[in-house]
This record gives sequence, C-alpha cells and structure tokens, in this order.
Amino acid sequence: MVASIMPQMRTTRTPVPLLLFLSHFLAITSWVFATQRLESVPRGGRAAYFAGFGITLTLTNAMIVAVSYGLVASFPPVVAGALFMMTPVYFISSIWASAKLPVVKMAFIAGLVLGPLLALVAPGFDVLYAGLGGGTAAYLIDRYRRKSTTRRGAGA
Repeated sequence: MVASIMPQMRTTRTPVPLLLFLSHFLAITSWVFATQRLESVPRGGRAAYFAGFGITLTLTNAMIVAVSYGLVASFPPVVAGALFMMTPVYFISSIWASAKLPVVKMAFIAGLVLGPLLALVAPGFDVLYAGLGGGTAAYLIDRYRRKSTTRRGAGA
C-alpha cells in the first residue's frame, strides 16, 4: 500500500521524513480513499490532503476503540461474531471496489484461493506465499495477455 501511494504524494519539495511519517497512517480505509481521490488533488497539496484524512481517521478510530472496547464484552455472542465478520467483508469489498486494473483483481482472486489452501500446507507463511505466488501469477498472466493483445493488434 505504501509503495503505491507515496509516489503519488511525492514532489521534489516533499521531505522524505514527512512521507515516512505519513506512511504510518496507511491502512485499508486510507489506502482506498487515497487511490480513489489523490489524482484529483493538485500534486503539491496531496501530502497535506492525505495527512488531514489519515490523521483524522486514525484518531477517530482510536477513540471509537477506546469507547467500545469494554462494551463489546457485554454483547451477545451472535452480535460479537457478526461484528467480527465485518472486518474481512470490509477488506474484501474495499479492495475489490478500488481495483482499477484487471491484474489487481486477478491477484486478489489468486490470494483468496491460495490463502486457505496454503494455510494447510504452510501455516504461518500462508499469507506470504499466497501474496507472492498469487501476485506473481497474476503479473505473468497479465503480461502474457497484454503481449497477445499487442500481437493481435499489430497483425491486423
């Protein structure tokens, strides 16, 4: 996430320590927000724009956790379970909705399929292997797909 967002915020005048500081505010929500909106912000104002959103989001989430942490223990187990399941549903829908390129969707699907399978084979390394394997496979498939499209277009 950091590798995809920081270059969009960087200018020749943006201090590297500022970008390093702002990278600590990247989470799925701020990443989705930034991928969808940073392009419409003038390049010179992107770091300040992201800083305002990322810091506000982090502080708001910290306050919500502080207030609700004790309350969750008093919820019925079904409600607590439903709240627990909201996290993966949110991650899946957010990443899918923000994917602009087909290769991102291919990598995401590969990770969803490989993750559970590799959890059986290599527990503890399943996410790493699924990400590397799925991402590499998606890259190679997309590269082949682009070359095929280019060759077909050149032959016409």
